[in-house]
Amino acid sequence: MTPTEMAAKADVPLYPSSDAPDGKSNVKETDKESRYELIMTTADAPDKVLAFYRGKLQNAQKGMGGIMGSSPKGNSVTVTAAPEAGKTSIHVIAITFK
Repeated sequence: MTPTEMAAKADVPLYPSSDAPDGKSNVKETDKESRYELIMTTADAPDKVLAFYRGKLQNAQKGMGGIMGSSPKGNSVTVTAAPEAGKTSIHVIAITFK
C-alpha cells in the first residue's frame, strides 16, 4: 500500500509539498484496530506542519512535541514534526477501530 493509499484509509491528508517515500510508512492490523504510520519530510518548519494538521483535526490539542486529535471520521491521530538533517521529519499515527 502506498503512503497516499494509507493516508486515504486513515482519513488523514499527506502534508502538501512533502516527500512520502514508499517503504517508510506502514500499517499494522489487529482484529480490533488498524494502525497507520505515515512518514514524510518537508522543507517547511515544524510549526507550519503542526498548524496545517491542527486545522485538519477535530479537538486538536498540543502534546509531547506534536498534536493529538481526531480525523473527520473519528480516527485517533497523533502528529509530530521535528527538524532532521536540514528538513522537517513528519510522523503521523492514525488508529482506526474496527
